Amino acid sequence: MNPLSGNCSNLHRLVIEHWRTTSTAVLTTFLPLICLAALITFLNLACSSPAPTPPPTHYCTPTLMVTDTPLPSVAPTPTLPSLVSLEKPEDDYCMECGTDLTLWWDCVRKLLGDEYYRLKVWVEGHDPSIFYQKGKSLALPALAPEEYKWAVAVVRSMGPDAYEQVSEESERRHFHVLPPAPVVHSISPTSTLEGRAETVVVSGENFTAPVTLTIGSPLQATLLDSGIITAIMPTTLRAGIYTVTVQDSMGRGVSSTVFFTVAEPPTPTPAVPPTRVPPTRTPPPALPGITLISPISNVHVGRSAEMTWEWPGSWQALGPDAVFAIRWGLASEGELHSQVWCTVIQRPGESWCPDKKWLVDFTDCDDLGERAMVWNVALALADWEARSYRQVLVQSELAYFRVQTNINDCPP
Repeated sequence: MNPLSGNCSNLHRLVIEHWRTTSTAVLTTFLPLICLAALITFLNLACSSPAPTPPPTHYCTPTLMVTDTPLPSVAPTPTLPSLVSLEKPEDDYCMECGTDLTLWWDCVRKLLGDEYYRLKVWVEGHDPSIFYQKGKSLALPALAPEEYKWAVAVVRSMGPDAYEQVSEESERRHFHVLPPAPVVHSISPTSTLEGRAETVVVSGENFTAPVTLTIGSPLQATLLDSGIITAIMPTTLRAGIYTVTVQDSMGRGVSSTVFFTVAEPPTPTPAVPPTRVPPTRTPPPALPGITLISPISNVHVGRSAEMTWEWPGSWQALGPDAVFAIRWGLASEGELHSQVWCTVIQRPGESWCPDKKWLVDFTDCDDLGERAMVWNVALALADWEARSYRQVLVQSELAYFRVQTNINDCPP
C-alpha cells in the first residue's frame, strides 16, 4: 500500500466534514486552504492507485427495546416491633395436677385504647385457647396432666371478633402439668420365705409408665393398668420387713404404709417314725346300766339255764367294737369270780347269739355237783385280736344260783 494514498484519503474526509459545518464567511476566509486540499486530492488521484476496500464484518449486536412501562417493584414486608416479653413461670416449669397457675408477661409501652394482649395456650397438635385482655397476667384453672405451650402478642381490635396483630409474638415457653403421684393400697401375698421367687401383685392408683417398684431393692415390674403392678420377688432378698414403694418417672411416690415380709425358712427336723398307739375310745358320759331281767336261782345238772338282761343304750354311739361280756363260774366267799369258767364276747345282733340272751347247758355232772355259781353281764370294748375285751364301760350286778345234782338224772 502507498503511504501517501492513506494520507490523501484522510485529508479528503477532513475537508468534507469541514465543508458541511462551516458558514459562508468561513469559506471565504479559508478558500486558499480549500484550493490546497483540492490540489492534494488531484495529486493523490494522479500518482497513486485506489486503496482496496476491506470485506464487510458482521457483528451480533443486541437490540435494546425501550419501553415506557416501569418494572413492578416488590414492597418490603413491614417488620412488627417486639413489644412483649414473658415473665413467669420459667420455661420448662413443672406443677402438680389440681393446682392453679398464673401466667405473667410485660410490655415495653402502654396499650392504646383499641389494643389488647392476645394470650395463646395450647397443646402440640391441638387448637390453641386464645384470651384477649388488657392486663399483663392471667390465672388459668386447674389443667389436665399434659405439656402446654404459651405466647403473647399485642393486637388491635378491628371490630367484633376481628383483630390485627401489631407486635411480634413473644418467645414460646412451655410448662408441664404432672399427673397425681402414685399411691400403694395393698400387696398380695404379703409374705414369702427367704430364697423363694414369689410373684406379687401390687394394687393402688395413679400408676404411669415408666414405673419403679421397690421392695428392698428396685424390681423388674410390669404395669398392667393404672392400678395394678406385678413383679417377681428375687431369691436373694434377705429375711426382714420391707416397705412397698411405687415411684413415677419424676421420682414421686406417696409414702407407703404397705409392707412385705420375708421370713426365714423353717429348720428341718429329722423324721421320726410314727408310734403305733392302739386307739382308745372314751365312753360317753352317763351310760345307762345293765339290768338282769330273769336271774336264775337253781339249775339241775343236765339242764340248760337262760341268762337274760336289758340295756337301753344306743349301739351307734359306741361304735363297732362294743360288745357284751357274759361272765359266769364258781363263787368263792370273799372273792367274786375267783374261778371264772367262761367269758363270752357277744356282738349284738349276731345270728348265733340272740340279742341280750345267753343259754348255758349244765351237763357235766362230775364237775359241777352242787355248787354255788355266780354270773353277770358287762358292756365292754372288744379286742378282737386277743379275743378278749380291753375296757369295761358299764356292768350289771352279780347274780348267784346253785346247780343241783339229782343222781337219777346223771348217766350211769
